[in-house]
Amino acid sequence: MIKTHRFVLTGFTLFLVSFICSKSASAINFQEMLSWVNDHRDTQVSFVPGETVTSGEIERLEPFVPPGFLDEMKFSGFEAVIQKTFTFDAHPDYIKATLQYGPQAVLREDRSLANHVAGQPFSRERIISALPEDAAYMVAWNRVFRWQYLGYSSDRIHFVYLLPGKRGGRDEELDESLLGGGIVERHLIEQYQRVFISRVATLGETDFALKVSGSGRLHYKDYLTFTQPFEMRGSTFVIERPLDAFEEDQVNSYLPTERRVRRLSPKERADSFVGSEFTLDDFEGFSGRVLDYEWKYHGEKKVLHVADTLDPPKFFGPGSWIPNDRWQLRNCYVVEQVPKWKEHPYGRKLVFFDQENFNIPLALVFDRSNRLMKVFATLYKWPTIEAKPNPTPSETVAHWRGQVAINVQKNNASIVWGISEMPDVTPSDVRRLFSVSNLTGGR
Repeated sequence: MIKTHRFVLTGFTLFLVSFICSKSASAINFQEMLSWVNDHRDTQVSFVPGETVTSGEIERLEPFVPPGFLDEMKFSGFEAVIQKTFTFDAHPDYIKATLQYGPQAVLREDRSLANHVAGQPFSRERIISALPEDAAYMVAWNRVFRWQYLGYSSDRIHFVYLLPGKRGGRDEELDESLLGGGIVERHLIEQYQRVFISRVATLGETDFALKVSGSGRLHYKDYLTFTQPFEMRGSTFVIERPLDAFEEDQVNSYLPTERRVRRLSPKERADSFVGSEFTLDDFEGFSGRVLDYEWKYHGEKKVLHVADTLDPPKFFGPGSWIPNDRWQLRNCYVVEQVPKWKEHPYGRKLVFFDQENFNIPLALVFDRSNRLMKVFATLYKWPTIEAKPNPTPSETVAHWRGQVAINVQKNNASIVWGISEMPDVTPSDVRRLFSVSNLTGGR
């Protein structure tokens, strides 16, 4: 069982610890991070599943937790429970589609994806044997078309903005998850659902698509609406992601104060989302469009990841933005991502893709001076302990549970968490969820 810790540090001590960690983390540059990847690519593991690594021996985690993120873990009372590394087996229909259609998927000269029908586009063998400039795009496209069934939904996602300082700003519900220090500057609650319209491996009888309007053009639709606080209630976003890699997303927002639907420009995807440390492209490490970026492959690396979190997730430390959880050692592809848009606030990202399911345990953001700027860590929940002979689709998908966004330069964080489900979805469900009246319902 994971222990919880409450901190009784003085305000000055808490500030000093946070300042020192932030200063050291933000001084790390991109080349130093690549050196960490290369220096520890083959480092032997010094811990075993079932062991708990505490603050007094945190250097044992150094080969598998990047600098900057590890600095945030250096506090009295820190502990990480080491969990056995799971095998994530996709649904049999996804595996079948991968075997049938994967060999025909190819990269065009412009690095767009061609001949993909369903399943995973590129095998591990093709990735590691490809030229580095091609391997990175193969990993990115595998991420886009990873096994996610029909998408996930959550009726209650907490969206919390945290500042360093003495513990404050909590209500009873937040007290259950935020166990350490830090000031809650803002607390939003949202509802969210993503629905995959096409390339769904379990829909082979209907050409791998839901029979709804746009199924031949769209990959998925997102619906997000805020329910709390009052001034945000009814603020809603609907995102349509096209299959054509060169076609722009359609992002519509409805703000009750303006009482109109507004379409966001593509450049607004790079803006801070509702004042947080996330942009629209940052959710789950990367939720953007592949061809909006240049990609470069940096090989493979083991990292520690919360792949099977507690329910609900818990966070501790001076700012309450470090997962108080169990961690798995995951084999990842390491890929650099550089925005093509010259005015983008990020200089580049270093992204770690899980080799089995292409979730993103970690993404590290660097500013235009190549200094570490942000750390993104995503938390998932594996729905089944024992493999089943005939699993349902939802039992073969790692369920999203939360994400941490730490700005190491500003010394603050935004974290989101909630219980998500992988529901069965019908065409009528899609029509109802994404109707114009639902978008403008509000308050």
